Parts: sequence; C-alpha cells; structure tokens
Amino acid sequence: MLNPKRSHSASYFDMEANSRPRVPLLLGSARDSFAFLKEPCFVKSGTGSCTVAEQQNDTQGKRRHDNALDSELKSKRIKRIMANRLSAQRSRLRKLVYVEKLERDVKAEEVKVYWLSLQESLYQQSQMALQTENTHIKEIMEGLEREKAMKEVEFQYLKKELQALRGASMRLLYN
Repeated sequence: MLNPKRSHSASYFDMEANSRPRVPLLLGSARDSFAFLKEPCFVKSGTGSCTVAEQQNDTQGKRRHDNALDSELKSKRIKRIMANRLSAQRSRLRKLVYVEKLERDVKAEEVKVYWLSLQESLYQQSQMALQTENTHIKEIMEGLEREKAMKEVEFQYLKKELQALRGASMRLLYN
C-alpha cells in the first residue's frame, strides 16, 4: 500500500531518460525482510556445513520462538480488540444516553408548546372579550358626550331665556 501522505503525482513518463523510477518505500516487519530465506542454517565454528539434525533443531527452536511471538501478538491483538470493543460499547452507551436526553428534551418542549398554545388561546379569548368591552364602553362614552352636548345647548338656551325674562320683568317693574 502506498503512503497516503506522500504525493505520487510524477508519472513514469514525466521522468528524465537517465533517472530510475522511484519505488515507494514499503515498510514491513523484520520477518518479512527475511522471508526469502528458506531454512536458516547457523554454521558452527570449525565445521563447514550444517547437519540435518542441526537444521531440525534450528527449525524447532524457530517454531517455538515464532509460537511465542505469535502468542504474544495474539495476546496483544486480543487485548486491543477487547479494548476497541469496550470503547465501542461505551460510545454506543454514550450515544444512547445522549439520544434519550434529546428525546426527553423534545418531549419537554412539546409539553411547553402545548401549554403555551393553551395559554395563547386563552389570551386571545381574553383579548377578544376586552376588545368587545372596550367597544361597548366607547359607545357608552359617545352617547354620554352627545347627551352632555345636548344638555349644554339646552343650558345655554335656558340661560338666554332667563336673561330675557329678567330683562322683561325689570322693564315691567320700571315702567
């Protein structure tokens, strides 16, 4: 797999004639780098070759060593898998708690909306009643103002009539 952090934008055709194509560096384990060796043979000092028994002993030792490494890797892998599972479970639980909290908040807000809508309808009814009462009071005030104006006109008429009668009675007395 190529390193995603490195850019591989240069194509084969963009290279100069003398340059060699660059191979991306693939990092593997130490075991992968020696995979081409079939059976290692450790030569003892003084002898020029390995015997079959020595090769078998080396192979068995390698197997035991590989088994120990494999069991250690498996143990680490199992621990990592278990840690990942626990982390995922905690994450799912956090998500459930969060979703439940959101659902409770939604229900609480729905209840608020319901009560506020009831209050709004009551306030609207109250406002309509007050507007009706206000209109009725305004009509009464207009009637009283007309009555007051008529009484003022009548008062002024009676006042003039009183002055005329006084003037006539004074003339009668003096004549």
